[in-house]
Amino acid sequence: MTARTIRTLTVAVLGLAVLAGCSSDDSGTEATGDTTTSAPAPSTTAPSTTTAPSTTAPPPTATAVETTAVMIEDYAFGPEVIRVPVGATVTWTNLDDFRHTTTSETDLWDSAPIDPSGSFSHTFTDAGTYAYLCNIHNYMQGQVVVE
Repeated sequence: MTARTIRTLTVAVLGLAVLAGCSSDDSGTEATGDTTTSAPAPSTTAPSTTTAPSTTAPPPTATAVETTAVMIEDYAFGPEVIRVPVGATVTWTNLDDFRHTTTSETDLWDSAPIDPSGSFSHTFTDAGTYAYLCNIHNYMQGQVVVE
């Protein structure tokens, strides 16, 4: 296994772990900045010694949010074209050793330069076809199709 393959797998696994801990506010805004995940504080309440009949409803189910990963590697977006449902979050991860951007041709989003091993996410709230490119290497192009 090559060092690049190991690095790609490591970044993909770490990216999925971080994304699993994230939630969406459905506002359609892009997620930027660092995300820190911490364990919940231990409970300080003593266990109950009596059992009452359960009259509570089951907890509500969370709305599923699909996340699609696009890898930036060897001066290319992979996959070049992705199809996602409305409400999906797309995350671009830079696997190259130099900076790239992901920038909508309609100014819907602009990642600014993404450092090596960095990532950028955007949630798509409207159906449509969105072309994008790397502003640093404008021959790098991709497309998100939101259905």
